[in-house]
Amino acid sequence: MAIITAALAKGNRYSAAIGLPASKRQIQEAEWQARFDGSPDESMSFYMNSGYPDIDLPEMPGDRLDELNFFAHRLDSLSDDELTAFKALMTAHEGTDFDLKTLINMTYGLGDIEVSPASTPRMLGEFYVDNDLLPELEGVPESALPFIDREAVGNRVAERDGGMFIDESYVVIGSHEIPEIYDGEHLPEIPDNSNIWTLHTLSIDPENSGTYQLPVDEDTLERIKENFSPEDVHDITGHSGIVRPEMIKSAADLEALNKLAENLSAMSDEQSIVFRAAVQAENPQSMEALFDISEHTEEYELDRDASSFYDFGMDYLTVLLPEDFDPDTLSKLGLTAFGVEAAKQLGASLTDYGVISERGRSLSEVIYKEDVLPVIFDDREETEAPDQTDPILDPEELQPESDPDSTEDMIEDGEDIGEQPPDTEQDD
Repeated sequence: MAIITAALAKGNRYSAAIGLPASKRQIQEAEWQARFDGSPDESMSFYMNSGYPDIDLPEMPGDRLDELNFFAHRLDSLSDDELTAFKALMTAHEGTDFDLKTLINMTYGLGDIEVSPASTPRMLGEFYVDNDLLPELEGVPESALPFIDREAVGNRVAERDGGMFIDESYVVIGSHEIPEIYDGEHLPEIPDNSNIWTLHTLSIDPENSGTYQLPVDEDTLERIKENFSPEDVHDITGHSGIVRPEMIKSAADLEALNKLAENLSAMSDEQSIVFRAAVQAENPQSMEALFDISEHTEEYELDRDASSFYDFGMDYLTVLLPEDFDPDTLSKLGLTAFGVEAAKQLGASLTDYGVISERGRSLSEVIYKEDVLPVIFDDREETEAPDQTDPILDPEELQPESDPDSTEDMIEDGEDIGEQPPDTEQDD
């Protein structure tokens, strides 16, 4: 479960959200979606999910994502008592302006903080009285102990220790000091492997249960397939959203999954982005279809700059118009509807990674008249139109009004008009 939700943004055009902690591959996918490339206009904000202390930090540069992810990994590694101790530290330093370096260091050394299972002053008082932990009660007859106010005792103990009640526990921070583990520059390495998927199998037969890091070699694959049953597939993690357990219906599907993992391992970043975009556009429902996409990534074209149909409409016309055409003219038109229709005619799709072509087609194909592409520029939500009544006219409106008595109209109406009289009168 995500501990932190981070929102990535590049200027006002591109964005992505990711739950942390995340693997290196998941981080990479989110950065692809947000078009992160090291530009100065990349930013990041985040919020803590339920069950974790609310931490208010200002918007920060996008290159701090690895640092934020490491903080989430640290929180995820804490035991219940350590997490309670962390919350107590946050409460004790309420009002302090934290930075990520301090927050990360606060997750270390929490075992030194005393955490007891007492959720109220009364429970704390009972614990101290019943276990003879109060020197003040020495010599008090046992018969008198039931008359002692446990809640008052608990309050006095908490006041003396400087303790607090958090998460059904009593926490004493004492003399704990935040250690300096992280120097603000060199992050400890987050354990992460280069495998594409982790296949988790679960079966009544222990021999059919296990965890396999894909891709595997041929011998390992054959051993998995020997007693394989689709019902044994419990989960598939990694490259979230691409492969689901129900897609593995046979040993052949398992083999296709392993081959797909091999293909993805060999892909460049650019090919991986195209693959993700194509999968999102085509929504394949079988391992065969997924593997087929991975074999043909070079047959797709991806417009990474387009984050909307408006962008695609602008890009499409910019490519086809003469080089010296002023693109500012296009920005004064509402291009969203045009972009939608152009994508439809081209078989292209808008994805989180940009606009991707249909396999084997180009995003800059000329759409000819027979493709019936209407000119629609009436959605000016993006920019304001020039000050004119009809900036774009219907072609029919450019034709002169016809005379119902004209020769052409009569011919079209099928009338036999015969020979026309001369312009001048003839002599009898």
